[in-house]
Amino acid sequence: MPQTRQQRALQQKKWYLANIKQVNEAKKRYNKTPMGKKIKKICRWKELGVKYDDWYELYDNYMCATNCQKCNVEFEEFIIGDSNNYCKVLDHDHDTGEPRAFLCNNCNKDERFRIKLSWPHI
Repeated sequence: MPQTRQQRALQQKKWYLANIKQVNEAKKRYNKTPMGKKIKKICRWKELGVKYDDWYELYDNYMCATNCQKCNVEFEEFIIGDSNNYCKVLDHDHDTGEPRAFLCNNCNKDERFRIKLSWPHI
């Protein structure tokens, strides 16, 4: 006799709970892959309210950016627990969600920098 949708869902939930440790380890491994990093970054931008038509294009432009578009300092790698003043961030208009520029964290915090730049920048 075929399973109902509820029976299948219950069986999947039981398997998940019995294998939660392995599932979480697999998620951690995936998040370290290039595609996992890309998906995680795009999800974070969406959570922050960024709106864009082609997320993969935006991410590719983000990855190609090497210098801050305001102060021209070379971006530093993000390090957990560090000040990260020169790590790369995507600046966006908080009213419209439109991306504006790739800035260092230091310039992104500067409230005086709120000009519209032609998009996209690489």
